[in-house]
Amino acid sequence: MIEETYSVEIPFEEIGFITLFLTKQEEVEVAQKQEEMTAVMVLMHGKTTASSMLETVKELLETTVGVAVNMPLTMKVQEMYQLVRQTIEENKEAYQQGLLILTDMGSLNTFGNMLAEDLNLRVKTLPMVSTLVVLEAVRMASIGRTLEEMYQSCQTVLKSSTKQLTLVDTKKKKAILVTCFTGEGVAKKLEQRILPVVDSTKVKIIPLQFLHREAFKQRIDQLMETYDIKAIVGTVEFDYQNIPFYTTYDIFNDEKLLLLSNQLEEELPINEIIQSLTGTLKKVGSIQQLMHFLQKLIRQIKNQLNVMIPAGVETGMLLHLAFLIEGLQTGTIVREFHGLEVYAKKNRMTMDVIKVTLIPLEKHYQMAIPEDEIAYIAQMIIENQVKLPI
Repeated sequence: MIEETYSVEIPFEEIGFITLFLTKQEEVEVAQKQEEMTAVMVLMHGKTTASSMLETVKELLETTVGVAVNMPLTMKVQEMYQLVRQTIEENKEAYQQGLLILTDMGSLNTFGNMLAEDLNLRVKTLPMVSTLVVLEAVRMASIGRTLEEMYQSCQTVLKSSTKQLTLVDTKKKKAILVTCFTGEGVAKKLEQRILPVVDSTKVKIIPLQFLHREAFKQRIDQLMETYDIKAIVGTVEFDYQNIPFYTTYDIFNDEKLLLLSNQLEEELPINEIIQSLTGTLKKVGSIQQLMHFLQKLIRQIKNQLNVMIPAGVETGMLLHLAFLIEGLQTGTIVREFHGLEVYAKKNRMTMDVIKVTLIPLEKHYQMAIPEDEIAYIAQMIIENQVKLPI
């Protein structure tokens, strides 16, 4: 019908992509109907270490998911391996969706690769686990999550409890995944829409092809090793690892795009600003309190005006307001805004929003912000707001 109406010929490949839109939901429903779940096995040194830890988790979650195998210190490694292998072979059907092995240390960490080869299983291993990690693994297995999802989530729990690894994570560059069935076309349009509202030196936009759900999850797992993935944007709704998802419609909605921008917004260098202003501002009390107060108010102004401004401009606004308060407290700020009356009439809504939003600031510091200064703040926002492509 489309070909006849518009006198065009649709390539067979494009018909295939359209078909994918109509079959994805069926694929999800089939996956949800699968009763099998990923297996969890706890292997630890000691007579009762593994079984005690798993028993605690089972009681907390009121579940029977998970198997524990203890390795007494008198047991040889080969004996332990044969015991684990036998445990799996006795109920091999329970391991068809994959096996997540949680260990404490040493030779137990090598069992995963050996079992994968010997028994033709998908196996992942996490060493140095705590009760919290076992809890997360059993919880996710109980709700039917895949091996890859469980492994990634447990890694996150493990890293969050290790200060050194957490520090390494903070160095990861932020990323947004932009997806469609081809990795081009719609993905490129979405990328063009997002680019103006992010700092490309700090946030990487990665176009990805979305064909198979499991393969896509594996690709995300790989990227998470290098990037801090802040959002997924695409044509097919996708829920994974609690990463926020934005539809194509969201990205072409200015309000939703503002939410994405705020979420991706580079954390302002508050600590550096506080340190640099210490000793400079003497009439504002706690500089730390002031900075967080101003950051909150600026965000409110942006949301109410439904505008986006670059992070660098926002930092400038923070400093401007901080010195403005100091100047008003000492009586040294007396500036006139050229053509105030005409400008205020032209931009009345913007100035009114700023004025009302800054009332708590005036009350807290017991001062009044002049109309001229409100106009300067409005000018900073109006002249620096990001222009979005249609």
